[in-house]
Amino acid sequence: MTTALTIVGVIVIGGVASTTIQAPIKFQYVSGDMTINIQAIFDKIMPNLMPLVIAIISYFLIDKRGWSINKLMAGLLAFAAAMVGLGIM
Repeated sequence: MTTALTIVGVIVIGGVASTTIQAPIKFQYVSGDMTINIQAIFDKIMPNLMPLVIAIISYFLIDKRGWSINKLMAGLLAFAAAMVGLGIM
């Protein structure tokens, strides 16, 4: 019974993560006249792929690595600041 509840919980958290986490990739590869939009490629593979990756990495860091919530939030803030500073996100 706990396995079924765990699966339902993961599905609910996945739905919440895909609607609340926003991680658009603004980086575009430019070579001559050709411009490749990285976000469009990820959206064709799977919409909301980056929020899923962020949620999975956050779960892994908390569950498997033993990070506290405060450490995770500081890490996410530092990661987001670095990505915005570099112009990737």
